[in-house]
Amino acid sequence: MRAPSLRLRRIGVVLSGALLLAGFTTSGGPPPALTSAARCWVDGEAERALAALGATTPARERELNRAVVWLYGGDAAQAVSHLTTLHQREPRWTPALRWLARAQQQLGQPEVFDSAAALLGMPGADVRDQLWAGRLFLERPDLQRARAAFLGVVRNDQVIGLGWVGLAETEAQLGHAGAARVAGDRAAALGGAEAVPAAPAPASEVGPGHLLAPPGLHPGETLRYRVKYLFFNLASVTLETGHGIVYRGRAAHQVVFSARSNDAIPFFHMDSRFESVVGQDGAVLAHRHAASDSDSGDDEAGYDMDPEALRCTVRTVRDGLFGYDVLPLPPNAQDGISVLLVARALARARGSAVVPTVVDSIWWPTQLRTVGTERIRWHGQEVQTVRMQFVGRYRGPGGLSGAVDIWISDDERAVPYKVKMKVAVGSVVLELLPDQAAALAGTHGAEVS
Repeated sequence: MRAPSLRLRRIGVVLSGALLLAGFTTSGGPPPALTSAARCWVDGEAERALAALGATTPARERELNRAVVWLYGGDAAQAVSHLTTLHQREPRWTPALRWLARAQQQLGQPEVFDSAAALLGMPGADVRDQLWAGRLFLERPDLQRARAAFLGVVRNDQVIGLGWVGLAETEAQLGHAGAARVAGDRAAALGGAEAVPAAPAPASEVGPGHLLAPPGLHPGETLRYRVKYLFFNLASVTLETGHGIVYRGRAAHQVVFSARSNDAIPFFHMDSRFESVVGQDGAVLAHRHAASDSDSGDDEAGYDMDPEALRCTVRTVRDGLFGYDVLPLPPNAQDGISVLLVARALARARGSAVVPTVVDSIWWPTQLRTVGTERIRWHGQEVQTVRMQFVGRYRGPGGLSGAVDIWISDDERAVPYKVKMKVAVGSVVLELLPDQAAALAGTHGAEVS
């Protein structure tokens, strides 16, 4: 009975940032001390996270987490000492070598290159390790190892733009002009974070790195939906836009996506909250989520965007292990919540776009296109809509494959009425609840008849 859970989470990717649908399960879950440490870590409060970790049960996970916090806080020497001992004790445990190598890099130790090569040979190494090692070898330069690492990224998933960016740089330094050009073209087409232009574009076709200004964020707007699979009412979700705030000196709005499963469905549980701070230009400035569902385990993350430094700092807690990444920040950075705002803007302009979307510490391309206008039935009424289509090939728990259709009201409000994705048997459908009719009538009553 896992399929409905997986399919629902795929819909959530589109609406809430690779929706690893969640919150904390009603039974079990991590110990309170670890929960406190995780919350402090995700919020960037390193000292409080260390203090909370001190109250947890001694284990290799605790020792790793302490070292990660030290490294994040700039104490690479203490992190190296701690991680060297941990790696000697746990030589087959990939996280220990992963963070030892990163600490060695921060200290500028020559051992980092051997550690990076060994890490890439570990069974638990992933594309984030390949990207990190590729940049390390490119900067040395050790071009053959860099090329092998970036080829590993694009062979694993051909839509990771930064893999193609790194490969293009490496091939160029190797003197392979044709291969460098091909890789660079792929990076640009995918919105690679270092390859996308930032200049305005015509409204009808918005290329990588371009973004139409979103429609009014409608402060105080609350939209509620029901999620159905076959004859199951799986969950209810809410999308809320807060009133204007100032975030690090920038005008912004907080947008919150929350989801709760139907208690009567025994095979699926979720209780989630995803928060995004979205600037006036439509780009994401910060993201937070906590996730723990009946299918994918525990996951928390905090993303902080720095537009001046062009840097995105990610702090994660997955299955009790702390981690962080520092990513280049592309123009018009999005997450899965703000992508919905982009779709609402494109529906008004009849536009199409490819936007960089941060999921699981990687920038992925999300393709959005206008299919056409369509009148749909909504709880006995006719609604004039613009049909949009998402394609986002995010990897990781739940993933997303194929196209997802969304019907958005054809008016200034641009309200998402329905989302649908076909699955092996039937479809998963997310539909605006009928009690929203009165709230919407005042803004586009002529369109709902």
